[in-house]
Amino acid sequence: MYRSMYVLAAAGGLIALASCGGNGGPGYSVLPASELEQVRSDPRSVRLAAIGEGSDTLIVPSMHFRIQDSQQGGTDVVANIYCDGDTCRTVTGETLSLTDLANPEIDVSVISADLGARGEFDTIRLVARADAGYFGGLGVTLTEDPKSTEHGLWGEHGYAAVAVLDAPYSANVGGITSTGRVNVRTALVLGDSTGSNPEGTGGATWSGVAEAVTRGFERRTGTATVAIPDLSRPSVNVEVLIGGRDIGSTRWSGIPLRDGNYQSGSRGRDFVEGNFHGPNHEETYGAFDTGAYVGAFGAKR
Repeated sequence: MYRSMYVLAAAGGLIALASCGGNGGPGYSVLPASELEQVRSDPRSVRLAAIGEGSDTLIVPSMHFRIQDSQQGGTDVVANIYCDGDTCRTVTGETLSLTDLANPEIDVSVISADLGARGEFDTIRLVARADAGYFGGLGVTLTEDPKSTEHGLWGEHGYAAVAVLDAPYSANVGGITSTGRVNVRTALVLGDSTGSNPEGTGGATWSGVAEAVTRGFERRTGTATVAIPDLSRPSVNVEVLIGGRDIGSTRWSGIPLRDGNYQSGSRGRDFVEGNFHGPNHEETYGAFDTGAYVGAFGAKR
């Protein structure tokens, strides 16, 4: 069940790419055909599809599950996802690749796909339902098709998003019957990373926007700033403001930069990871998990 939840939540961005790019994929039975075609043909969607097709790297900082069971009350579970290039590994040893995420084999119905813009980035709010039959197993049955909501942002070379999933279920394990709900929150970044550090003299700054989800599975928006004070000795400072408050830690300053990647902190406490994208390292995208917030950001030079 949990792996299936992961595939849907983390694949949200690539489902969005498939639905908006017009490249086939699962069924889209809810959104009117005329409205879906309008979204697909929008130049912003075309660029989003191109980013997905050209992606070679994936960042997923972690997944947070909340299980509210009629027999046991509420339980929070954190499943850390460790990513390396185009492959992610879970703490239970499962392996997921960009190919897995791009082809999740889930029948998805798009409810709404709203395009917009914020802070020089294009945005999407994608609401979808997936076939509950895909999630069977372990004596657990979803009693309603799970609903996912994704808030994504992209520029020219990368995509960042947060996703939230909600589903009611019934279970019969060891003869004990219970009902409840499962909620999932996660963040993801994908794109064609440079694999190299910015170079030059002096410093450089990237500014942009952030998306986050709270412990209560509520969306929050904010801003992000990534700075390299001295390009000849590259180390990265990351500042993410949610509601005007800096949610980072001292470990988000002076982060070593290796092959265009920066990473610091502990997952569920003060974790952040990002990559640089595009010619002249024009953009940077990252994801974070502070426990209080799971989110992602994009910033432009």
